[in-house]
Amino acid sequence: MTQLILAVLRNGQPADGTAANSVQVNVAGSGGTPVAGVAVNFGVNAGTVTPASAQTDTNGQVTVNVTNTAAGPVTFTATLGDGTASQSVNLEFVALAAAPKPVVEVGNTTIVGTLDAAAIAGTKAPAAPALSPLEKARADFEAFAAFVEHGVSVLGADAEADLVALKGKYL
Repeated sequence: MTQLILAVLRNGQPADGTAANSVQVNVAGSGGTPVAGVAVNFGVNAGTVTPASAQTDTNGQVTVNVTNTAAGPVTFTATLGDGTASQSVNLEFVALAAAPKPVVEVGNTTIVGTLDAAAIAGTKAPAAPALSPLEKARADFEAFAAFVEHGVSVLGADAEADLVALKGKYL
């Protein structure tokens, strides 16, 4: 009597459609002797299994990879080509970690996400009246100077160059 023995080699991979859980399929005859050249078919209830079928090598083994794009359990099944034996094992795919949001600290306030005046104030800023080009340049300079002065008071004089560089990005 031929038997199938499944060994999970890798489990708990990310559900990104690329990272693979691996299963080694072993085919043994009477007394546990490996059987070479036996056709085995593979299936999963979700995701993709590669290869879909194969023949055992000289050690009576075939290694199969399973990928998935959804987190959660996947049932892998190996069936002998003649249908006389079948075995299943559950594999697990884990959710991908969310990309971290930028964190900006201004004084005692921590802002997660994009930095803008409304986020700093905690409310939507009222629409500013239209300024002449000279008034706009003056307001921009004053905002820049306040930004650098505040940064230097919080972070120290060594941070002034970094603050000037950040000015173009956030102001």
